[in-house]
Amino acid sequence: MPISKTYGRRLSLIPKIPVIFRPFMGWAINLREKKMFKKLWLKFALIFVSIALGAVLLVSLLVNYSFSRQFEGYLKGNQEARLRNIVAMFKEGYKQEGCWDQRWMAPMMRWATMMGTHVHIIGANGEMITPSGKTDPLAPAHRPGTMMHHHKPMMHGGGQWRPNAKTGTTGHNGRRDTRYPIIVDQQQVGTVYVTPAGSDGVWEKQDRSFKGAINDSLLAAAVSAGILAFLLSIWMARRLTRPLREMTQVAQVMERGELNQRVSIRSRDEIGRLGKAFNHLASRLQKQEKLRKTLTANLAHELRTPLATIQSYIEAFQDGVWAADERNMASVYEEVQRLTRLVDDLEALSAAESSYFTLDKKEVDLRELVEKVLAKVKPLFEEKGVSLAFVGENIRPKLRIDTDRVSQILLNLLSNALKFTPGDGKVTISLKKTNGELRIGVKDTGMGIPEEDLPYIFERFYRGKKGRSGGVNGSGIGLTIARELAEAHGGRIQVQSVVGQGSEFTLVLPANDKA
Repeated sequence: MPISKTYGRRLSLIPKIPVIFRPFMGWAINLREKKMFKKLWLKFALIFVSIALGAVLLVSLLVNYSFSRQFEGYLKGNQEARLRNIVAMFKEGYKQEGCWDQRWMAPMMRWATMMGTHVHIIGANGEMITPSGKTDPLAPAHRPGTMMHHHKPMMHGGGQWRPNAKTGTTGHNGRRDTRYPIIVDQQQVGTVYVTPAGSDGVWEKQDRSFKGAINDSLLAAAVSAGILAFLLSIWMARRLTRPLREMTQVAQVMERGELNQRVSIRSRDEIGRLGKAFNHLASRLQKQEKLRKTLTANLAHELRTPLATIQSYIEAFQDGVWAADERNMASVYEEVQRLTRLVDDLEALSAAESSYFTLDKKEVDLRELVEKVLAKVKPLFEEKGVSLAFVGENIRPKLRIDTDRVSQILLNLLSNALKFTPGDGKVTISLKKTNGELRIGVKDTGMGIPEEDLPYIFERFYRGKKGRSGGVNGSGIGLTIARELAEAHGGRIQVQSVVGQGSEFTLVLPANDKA
């Protein structure tokens, strides 16, 4: 037959999917389209159910296998004990009677039959001694030729028959016979052939019923465990993913601009820590959004003042109200410089906050650097009448820092102190080393900062609720730039202030930052 016909015929024998199962096949195929498995809790539930059902099935199979083997061994042991008792009974009867007699053998044969066995006895000379069918009602009829055929004596050297105890042969109806030689006074007087009654035996029915009951109980336990595992898996999956669903809902609400939303934290595990980080992120976003709006308003204010001044001067020049002399042009130039400083500060802040920002570190003498910065700003302090003093400890620490950036930090702090210190005030610079840190302090005797404003003074364009600028010009982001540059060096800026007594800003740098 051609191969194509052979395989064609085999393929034609593959059964088609019954009509009743086709809706379920369609449901399974469309699971992806219905997006059912895109839910995390359902994925967890399927994993848990698969593991639980697999464990239940494996345990059930192992228990069933182990029980079957143990129970089979138990039955074989009981059967072996019964057979030995039957043989011992016939041997004891022969000892008492001295011969094979149907009168004492018949009750024993009936009892053996009730025990689920057929017994046949062959004498020492090979003759059939088994009682007739009347005394063995459960035994099948045997013709003399048939019995002798199934129990033919074994012949050894010299023609003498020597039976082997427990030698199995195939008996009637395909059952296994077990032969036991009967030896009395060191002489073999016969051989007992014991055949189990088979599947119709009284004891086998009970054993089979007991095993069936055990299997039914095991199946019921496995099904119950499977159902319980299924329900617990769904409950556990939904419980585990509840915080994630809540985070998803809160994130979707925040996506619409409602940044005041938070998630509840119910545990301290990874999901709890994730919820805590989520709330922290939401707080930061809310704060940044508030600062962004404030930044926009403050930036517009900072730009509007110099631009309005420049515009008024130009309009006055055009109308001939003011003459474009050196004095008026100097005022316009001052406003242009103010705008230039604002743009430069914004550019410096953007660079400090950029992920590509790098420091050009070199080993320098920190005391020498402070003295250079003080020498640079001293004329400004003298011009305003503010006293400037350096009271640093007699130390000359070596640090690897970006000298330009650290100088900018100090200049911003000193400029800030000069702005808010009156003409007869004092600014003191200190340098000391404590607890593995170098601290450069800038202390003034100015107006001070209200306590409620302290958490916000490093924010862009923040000037306090009462307008701390006091008419002093500035970009409003000097402290912000100083903080970013300090953190880039692994340091920080601390501030202490008392209203009416002054403020102290301290630049803290790690003292172990050496070459």
